[in-house]
Amino acid sequence: MALTAPGPTIETEWPFAHRMALNAAGKRAIATAASRLFQPDDSLFIDTGSTTIAFADALTARHSLVIVTNSPRIAATLASDHTHKVFLIGGAYGVDAGESLGPLALEQIGKFRVRHAVLTVGAIDQTSIMDFDLQEAEVAKAMITRADRVTVLADHSKFDRRAVFEVAPLGRINTLVTDLPPAETMKSAIRNAGIELIVAEP
Repeated sequence: MALTAPGPTIETEWPFAHRMALNAAGKRAIATAASRLFQPDDSLFIDTGSTTIAFADALTARHSLVIVTNSPRIAATLASDHTHKVFLIGGAYGVDAGESLGPLALEQIGKFRVRHAVLTVGAIDQTSIMDFDLQEAEVAKAMITRADRVTVLADHSKFDRRAVFEVAPLGRINTLVTDLPPAETMKSAIRNAGIELIVAEP
């Protein structure tokens, strides 16, 4: 049950299989718009999420990227294009989302330096991006540390929510791609943080 408090609502997160089915059209629109931001020879971290899985599908229209991911599904999708160079991070296997997590994953992420981190998040409020799972938050943080730029893919349901584990302050994000415009207070916070907001309406 959600706990109501002043400000954003603290919520739990649905199982991954359920999240895959939620707002599928919006996530595909986000994925298509985000895929256009990257050029041949760009290097990308991609974390595991329902929206980044859609993003990987959209990236099959691009070529010659260097991809580092902790998702076997994303790795397999992008490796089908032999112009891409794909690195799969190992570690403890998280069954729910099908992802590599834990200290081994964090150690391997630290061996890369990329231009872009492309991330999904559990929640966004007017100060930060957050996640509901500690190990997933740690992976996202590690990717941010080793990337020059950060792109967040988040559908409108993530706005004005709060989760337990902070991933990064809003000011660390360079680009935010969503499917519907956020409320004015959230839009103002995004603008004040210097984030490029891309609304990819379905």
